[in-house]
Amino acid sequence: MKRKAKILALTLAFVLGLGTFTSVFAATGAPTDATREAIAEAKVQCIQVIKNEVDAEGVAKDLHDQVVEGKYKLIDTKTLKAKMDAKQKMVIIDTMPNAWWANRHIPGAICSIVGANNGPKFVILPAEKTALLKAVTAKVGTKKVKYYWNSKKKKWVTKKPAKKYYKKCTKKKDKHRGKKSYTATEVNKDVMIVVYCGFTKCQRSHQGAMFLTQQGFKNVYRYAGGISAWVDANYPIEGADVQ
Repeated sequence: MKRKAKILALTLAFVLGLGTFTSVFAATGAPTDATREAIAEAKVQCIQVIKNEVDAEGVAKDLHDQVVEGKYKLIDTKTLKAKMDAKQKMVIIDTMPNAWWANRHIPGAICSIVGANNGPKFVILPAEKTALLKAVTAKVGTKKVKYYWNSKKKKWVTKKPAKKYYKKCTKKKDKHRGKKSYTATEVNKDVMIVVYCGFTKCQRSHQGAMFLTQQGFKNVYRYAGGISAWVDANYPIEGADVQ
């Protein structure tokens, strides 16, 4: 309960801070008025406008519940920008429709649509799962992983067992039978992945981040504020709307 209360408090502070966060950052690629108007219109259409504390509480509670369900992590605007400035390796996924991405997106973000025209929860469709997984896999690259046979557990593990359990594999029909260890090339699921959409109430990023976590990616973040928070911070964007 303490952990849930802490998450709820953090998400409430995060949501309430979205509308007031500003920055002195100035650079080429600043959002245009067209971008701000498009985002404002989208917020109104999705009943995103927070009019009072009850509205803010509802958005925060929804975000909390989604984080618990999705088992991913959250990242805020300022932290994401700092990591980008530090050139930390990451893959940024924009889950908005192609037209939105073409007009305005966080620098370096790739487009992989989630929940195209299927309701307010934007449930990710099978074809979208395939496309998202393919896009992320291509970006994160591969790594070498060494496996050891654990005779006690009777399975291959990535941590070298104690000497008395470190023996040759005797499992029938195992392609590595007779070996004590082997090295495989696998998708690098440790790379930081940031998934975002339009704004906090939009669930495209939730569905995308949850799916990637379910696929075994270990460092998945949802940037809940999305392109709206990024533009509110006056951070640079890429796309047709750059002034």
